Amino acid sequence: MAAEAHDNEDPKEAKKGSPLIKIVILVVILAALGGGGFFAYGKFFKKAPAEGDQGQTAAAPPEKQVICDWDPMLVNLADPGGKRYLKLGMKLELNNDRVLEEMKNRSFQIKDAMLMVVSSKEFDDIATPSGKQALKQEMMAQMNKIVKQGQVKDIFFTDFIIQ
Repeated sequence: MAAEAHDNEDPKEAKKGSPLIKIVILVVILAALGGGGFFAYGKFFKKAPAEGDQGQTAAAPPEKQVICDWDPMLVNLADPGGKRYLKLGMKLELNNDRVLEEMKNRSFQIKDAMLMVVSSKEFDDIATPSGKQALKQEMMAQMNKIVKQGQVKDIFFTDFIIQ
């Protein structure tokens, strides 16, 4: 009888310790699966850079921001009666130093093109934010037709006064 009582207690004691062991084993298995999945993703599914791309990204220095200060322009708008004018100050973001030098050398051509673009606008054309954005795009397109050593990437208006 004493032997029977002893046999009944062993399974209960073993059951008390087994949930902790199961949790530890489960955590180890999940960690192994997660690590294996990460390895498999990196090895088989992640797109490797092309041969040319790898060398360029490692060797290419970060792109330098080139800014050109542009003298303020005072332009009559094309409104009926010619009574409105626009004072426009801007800074130009360029894609390299060569185009900065070219813009200085060809400033008379660029100013002429900008005067033609801006003087063709009426107040209603440039009064809204979308109108100003359209003006920027048109000005950049004209500048990029003139310069050959690079491009104007963006125009930032520093003054935009209509009277």
